[in-house]
Amino acid sequence: MLAGIELVLFELAGTDFLIMPMDTPARASTAEARADEAIKEGADIILGPLFAANVGGVKEAANRKSIPVVAFSNDPAAAGGGAYLASIMPEEDVIRVMGYAASRGTRTFVYLGPDSPYGRQVEAAMRSEAAKNGWRVASSAFYPADSGAGDQARQIASVIRAEAATTREKIGVMIPERGTRLLAVAPLLPYNGVNLGQVRLMGTSTWDDSSIWREPALEGGIFATPDPDNMATFKDTYRRIYGRAPTDLAAAAYDAAAMAVNLSATGNIQHSGVTDPNGFMGVNGLFRYRLNGTAQRGLAVKQIGGGGASIVEKGITQFPPGGS
Repeated sequence: MLAGIELVLFELAGTDFLIMPMDTPARASTAEARADEAIKEGADIILGPLFAANVGGVKEAANRKSIPVVAFSNDPAAAGGGAYLASIMPEEDVIRVMGYAASRGTRTFVYLGPDSPYGRQVEAAMRSEAAKNGWRVASSAFYPADSGAGDQARQIASVIRAEAATTREKIGVMIPERGTRLLAVAPLLPYNGVNLGQVRLMGTSTWDDSSIWREPALEGGIFATPDPDNMATFKDTYRRIYGRAPTDLAAAAYDAAAMAVNLSATGNIQHSGVTDPNGFMGVNGLFRYRLNGTAQRGLAVKQIGGGGASIVEKGITQFPPGGS
């Protein structure tokens, strides 16, 4: 995380921009004390902490001086009240991939995924997005995160076959898995009689992994991800300086720090600046913060095919007028 922030200091910041790294162990009281210390030393914005348990204490300290906190937790409960989340939330993946699928005629969806906090977050986002847009989540099947998905796959396959018998539209099937787990779950659908020509397999950014793209059951599947064109230069520079590939956290930290530099240069490093409805362009693409502390993002959509994955719809480069 710190490496991503340091890279902004090297590339973008002027001589009057100062970063003050402070360690925050996994104790809320310590995190709040570190935030107080940073504020006393003149901090205008706080980047971090990483863990949701620490965000409350940091936010409490920052709110006493109306200082924005840009945290890196992926727990939506940590957002709001003066804290903004720089991580790419699964809700944004769901909004993007469901919207793309709907634009291609898919209005009925099912969920087949792990019974985990991440899986529950994805499924809840699906139901929320469906309710907003008049779509339908026909069924959800959660399998234990540490065991097989055979029973749940049979359940969902039965629902898909029944739905496919009454409509010509492709049924959207969300499988928010990764790696070997995804390779084990996806083939269970055709094994249980699902005609893959009647479904539109969908995933989150966890599908942006070349090791899974040769699986025949995933052919034609779509997933949301940051536009790789925006990321290319950052990855090259990061690898050249640090000798390793950047993590997702490093990219999120880079974007948060670059936003802080931008706001500092314009004299608007405050809550109204962070929530600028025009947003900011980063290595993870276009983003802007909602008043509830979560980030709206202009993600791209990729489709799996021929042993690879290619962009079928790029991320937006400008938000529509008004707030998110």
